[in-house]
Amino acid sequence: MPKLALVVGLVLPLCANATSIVLLQTPNQVVLAADSRAVSLRSDGEARISAPTCKIIIAPSTVVAIAGILSDMTGFDSMAFLGEHLADGQPLEAAADSLAKAAALRLPNVVAHFIQPGRPAVTFLLARIENGATRVAIRDVLYLGESGAQPQFRIESSNCPGNCAGPNMVFAAGSSQAITESLASSPSHRSRLKDPSFAEELLRLETDANPQTVGPPFSILKLDETGVHWRSAGACANAIARGLLASGPETSFR
Repeated sequence: MPKLALVVGLVLPLCANATSIVLLQTPNQVVLAADSRAVSLRSDGEARISAPTCKIIIAPSTVVAIAGILSDMTGFDSMAFLGEHLADGQPLEAAADSLAKAAALRLPNVVAHFIQPGRPAVTFLLARIENGATRVAIRDVLYLGESGAQPQFRIESSNCPGNCAGPNMVFAAGSSQAITESLASSPSHRSRLKDPSFAEELLRLETDANPQTVGPPFSILKLDETGVHWRSAGACANAIARGLLASGPETSFR
């Protein structure tokens, strides 16, 4: 039976504290799934559910999901930031480091009054296929609080292969308590790491537990050596149709 490791990134975002992302990794395949719920926090403190939001970006060689700050009233937009700063030509770990460091420099203007110290402001999940094998890099940009009136951050890293307990992994970012409890209570899940419907089931568990902050439509894809295969485009459908997810001719729907 394959070894299963669960890495949970707890995310308390500024203006999108409604995110649940699941990544399933085996040696030759990654399944990535994201909900589309976004709750916007206005300047008066009122929270409102916004339109369904795509939380996945596909570059020529890298698939990236983001949990945490999606947008805020100062104009910071995580998805636009990701598209501008993703260094697809770098080794995966270096690309993940670059994203996290750039985010840490950009975030001080937007987090101090909204994120509790000790929580990630944003989490990046990156995946690639290199020489037929999967590689995953996770970066949490952790808000530590203020020092001398300046927000302080620490970047926490997980690479697989690398410092993970893999090669068979479940990563969960954002709202993930129901997912964590389900995995801990049902070892049979270990046999389903290649099944996109398993990722959808996990998202639905979290949705049932937190219907105000997590919800469909779900964006679910599979990445293997033949390319990116969408099981469900969800909130990313418009971006795909407009050519904003630059994934290349190897992308398909299955």
